[in-house]
Amino acid sequence: MSEPRRQRLRSVDRKRQLIGLTLDLIAAQGLQGASMARVAQAAGISETALYRHFRTHRELILAALNETTAILERYFDLPEPDIKKRIHTVSANLYDGIMADSLESRLIFEFLRAPGKENLQAPMQERFQAMIRTLEELLDKGISAGQFRPDIDKTRIAWEIFAFGFTLHFVNLLGFEKHLTKKRALKSLDEILNKISI
Repeated sequence: MSEPRRQRLRSVDRKRQLIGLTLDLIAAQGLQGASMARVAQAAGISETALYRHFRTHRELILAALNETTAILERYFDLPEPDIKKRIHTVSANLYDGIMADSLESRLIFEFLRAPGKENLQAPMQERFQAMIRTLEELLDKGISAGQFRPDIDKTRIAWEIFAFGFTLHFVNLLGFEKHLTKKRALKSLDEILNKISI
C-alpha cells in the first residue's frame, strides 16, 4: 500500500509557513540560525523550493521582520474614539501580550543585534518610525478632540510612549515583571499622558 500524498500548500500558505518557521528559528537560534538550508529543512522542502518563494535570504529575513513589526502594529488597531483611553488600552494590551509570550521580544532583539552585513538598520528604522508616526497621529487626534494641549512636542511625547513600550521587552526578557508590574507600568504611562492633558 502506498503512502498517501501530502497535499501541496498554496503559495501564499507556504510563504506564511516559511515566515513562521523563520521566526521560530530566529527566536531559538538567532539570525544566523535561520539560514535558507535550515528553513527549508524545517519546512520539509528543498532549498530550491524555498528559493521559489523567497529569491534571497535577505528577502526572507525582511519578510520575517515585517511579520514581527506587524504583530506590534496590531496593538494599535482599536476602535476606541477616546484617544487617551485608546493609548492606555493599547499599552495595557501590549503589556499583557509581551508578558504572556517572550517570542516578540526575542525576535526584536535578534533583529536589533543583527550583524552589520545583514543591513537591517534602515528597514528597522523605517518600521519603528512608522510606529512613531502612528503615535504622533494619535496625539494629533487627541489635540483635535481637546484632550491634549496643542503646544506639546508630539514627536518627543511619541518617543516617550514608544520607549515605554520598548522597555516592556527588556522587562520580559530579563524577568523583571515583579519589579515593573502592569499597575506600575500603566501609572508611568498615565504620568506621560497627564502632563500633556488639558
